[in-house]
Amino acid sequence: KYLPKDKYVVVEYDEIEKSIFQTLWRDIAESIKKEYAFKYLDIPAAIESAEGDRECFRFLLESFRDTAQKTNGEIQSCFENENYADYTIFVHALKSTSKMIGAEVLSEQAKMLEMAGKENNIEYILKHHEETMALYEKVINEINGYLECNKADIQAEAELEQAQVVQTAQTAQAAQVAQAVKIAQTGNQQSTVDSQQIPPTFVATEEIQQVQQGQAAYTDEQPAKPVSSTENAK
Repeated sequence: KYLPKDKYVVVEYDEIEKSIFQTLWRDIAESIKKEYAFKYLDIPAAIESAEGDRECFRFLLESFRDTAQKTNGEIQSCFENENYADYTIFVHALKSTSKMIGAEVLSEQAKMLEMAGKENNIEYILKHHEETMALYEKVINEINGYLECNKADIQAEAELEQAQVVQTAQTAQAAQVAQAVKIAQTGNQQSTVDSQQIPPTFVATEEIQQVQQGQAAYTDEQPAKPVSSTENAK
């Protein structure tokens, strides 16, 4: 059920590391907050989830937005069909993903709906469902607004990343070609050395074979030796 203690390592930041990272992440969050007037997102919390990485922060926002239609449809369908068991599962997922992008209020409201579902408190769900879904829509609109405002920057970063990928591929290809040329040159040099180091006996092998062939031909051309009368008597 659980991993043995010798199969994992718990990594903890010490106080100095925490202080350094928190300072860096706070500066990044402040710079992002200057780019857009956020109302429903806690940017420092979102940057902490992204571990201070702007690209990861944007990726989290895009993922949350791109799955919103599906998630919203699943929650609404369960609510309308009074399927509160699955409803509880879907609002649990909304609670977690909202927390990750810094939508703290939405996450808390989804959490309360989840708890109500687990406790079969249908009255609470009926009272607060629409409020939560309306906030969900506002969060999505805010994300769209931010991403649209930074569309040029995002495109520029994507193009830069693509250029870096192409450059890396070209460098790797050039290295492969250079290695192939080096191997070919080494092979040619070795062939020359080998030919220079062939023993004389091997160099003359062809000549010896020619001589031997000549002797064999000479023997074949000689007339047969006459058989003596003594040999006939034998």
